Amino acid sequence: MKTELLGQEKNIVKVKVDFDAEEIAASLNEAIQALSLKVRVPGFRNGRVPRKVIEMRFGRDNLYKEALSQILTKAATQIAGDYDLEAIAPPSYNNASQIREGEPLSCELFFEVSPEVSLPELQDIEVEKLRVNVTDEMLHDTVEKFRKNLLELNPVERAAGEGDVVSMTSVVHILNPDGNVKETESPETYAVDLSASLTRAEVKDALLGKSKGDAASAEFVVEPDFQNQKLAGKRLRYDMTIKEVQEKVLPEMGPKFYKQMLDPQGDAVFETEDVFRAELTRRMAANLEGKFLAQAIDEAVSRIMDASGVEVSGTLLRQQIEFEWKRDDEELKKRLGMSLEEYLHKNSISPGQYMKDLLGKAESTVKRELVLEELAKKFEVEVTEEEISAELTTIAQVLNAEPMKIRSTYYRNEDLMTQLVSGLRHRKAAWALREKVRIKEVDELSRPAPTEAEGQAQVKEE
Repeated sequence: MKTELLGQEKNIVKVKVDFDAEEIAASLNEAIQALSLKVRVPGFRNGRVPRKVIEMRFGRDNLYKEALSQILTKAATQIAGDYDLEAIAPPSYNNASQIREGEPLSCELFFEVSPEVSLPELQDIEVEKLRVNVTDEMLHDTVEKFRKNLLELNPVERAAGEGDVVSMTSVVHILNPDGNVKETESPETYAVDLSASLTRAEVKDALLGKSKGDAASAEFVVEPDFQNQKLAGKRLRYDMTIKEVQEKVLPEMGPKFYKQMLDPQGDAVFETEDVFRAELTRRMAANLEGKFLAQAIDEAVSRIMDASGVEVSGTLLRQQIEFEWKRDDEELKKRLGMSLEEYLHKNSISPGQYMKDLLGKAESTVKRELVLEELAKKFEVEVTEEEISAELTTIAQVLNAEPMKIRSTYYRNEDLMTQLVSGLRHRKAAWALREKVRIKEVDELSRPAPTEAEGQAQVKEE
């Protein structure tokens, strides 16, 4: 076999390959032997079926196609090694349809390789990072949020007021347009938080001022896009019987609360509010520093993506689109009990618009992965066994699964392990940018970052 590199256009490498007649004959013999092992013909042992019988059973053209497939598969593997090609899909070919026994064959193979990524000068990249400033308001909001998580509900012998929780038995009636009852649901007993934003105003107004044993009624029209399709768009009447009124009791500020919030399992002691506030401030500042630095690094990766000039198409983009489509479909089935097609139809979203949005997301994701991979190569990033083990432990904790079971699953599945290692390499490469690009601290970003609200910080130590 002789090969010649003809050139490259974008991420398609073109290689000419010539096979002599002896190579074609050998490939035909291998194809005949392979088919002889697959077919069962009465009177012949497996693998001993004569060529003429094989040709009669499969046809001479199919025999040639099998021989062509075998010889091109072997050639592609050798060419990829000879020219150091990292193909991302099996090669295509042309001018190979005239394979004939006793004659040489010449054809061209087209290898799709990863798009070339040209990294800019990293020291020329400047990004902004918010300066950490833990305010009294942020401290107060964080403490109050934690206090609410520890609140207790105490029964009271009085009328329900703002902020109370009402336990009740409710019967839901579906009404006709004339207001008469069309259908009645089974009674249900549950609690309603009168301060919750999701509590319907009609229900809240009906319960305010009511005491244990009182009856209340609320009537309203359900939104057309309500998740329960049986009730969507219908007029309902809730007939409610109050079982109990409970008031919320927040834990008092003091050493016991301070320990619950900052060190519930440890030996630390926080005797005064000043000591508590100082430690909470330190932890929130550290958390926000990491968060703001992560935002800056993410912005740096985006700037590098824009400057890299990488173009995405073909197999990588198609695979990402298929992955995201499948992920959306599975998530909707799990969360709403409907397929992606049903969701798009119900919400009047055209498949064309969805695919346009999906294409943009997929293209950005592939570009990001390509840039991070190039950075990982540039920084010679390696992933250690200890890092893999720590990541598997984290995955087990998130999934609430046995660590050994997670380890076994990943080590037995090559694709899963490859994805995990690739993700670790890319995260390390991105984190290394903090030493490579210029990071400017500012009090306000020149363009908003897609982040959660400030102050929503985790206060327990990592």
